[in-house]
Amino acid sequence: IHPLLGQRIDIANLASIHFENQINQQNPVYLQHHQVFDTVIMPFSGYVEMVLSAASNLYQTKDEINKLLLTDVEIHQALILEKKSTTVQLILTPISTSTKKEYKFEIFSLTQQSNNSKIKNQTWILHASGKINHEAEPLESRYQAQPGNENFENLNTIDVENFYQSCEKQGINYGKSFQAINQLWNYEQVALAEIVLPQEFINSTAYKLHPILLDASLQVVGSVLPDN
Repeated sequence: IHPLLGQRIDIANLASIHFENQINQQNPVYLQHHQVFDTVIMPFSGYVEMVLSAASNLYQTKDEINKLLLTDVEIHQALILEKKSTTVQLILTPISTSTKKEYKFEIFSLTQQSNNSKIKNQTWILHASGKINHEAEPLESRYQAQPGNENFENLNTIDVENFYQSCEKQGINYGKSFQAINQLWNYEQVALAEIVLPQEFINSTAYKLHPILLDASLQVVGSVLPDN
């Protein structure tokens, strides 16, 4: 069972495909180290990993995630993770107008609220949505990053510890598991980094693109953004 996606559940007479899991601050354990203003939330990279894993199961691509194309990705509301487990579902719905076997994906969590009569009302909250498609050819042939004309000799070495302290001052607390930047350099709007998956997650073979690695890549982007 995938640590984030969970398992596929069968629902009669529906064209959509459902996956469900129970997630909390300690499950998977590294999620507790992703906090915004002292609140544990699901990282964007977690949603991406869930969709990639679901699509790999659907398209039977195994490890060929370079043939999976995510588009129109939106974050609607943060998924706050508590000590108590939350039911999370990912739904893939075929897009009838698509000729490429394209699917719409939606990620929901189930919340329970008690009213005055102590009856618990259950509500599904949408957190992320978008589209997923399987391409015939690997995508790097079209989206391969090309080095620019920047003079890399001008790159400044950034103290990684100071960088993470700066993030914390802005309310983004990357705990030990999410401090995957090993070395960092930047110059104006250019950033370069060495990213290393923590040793305890090296053998996490269930993942297509580990959320810690993708999140660290986004952190590199953040290193060249204005402080405000």
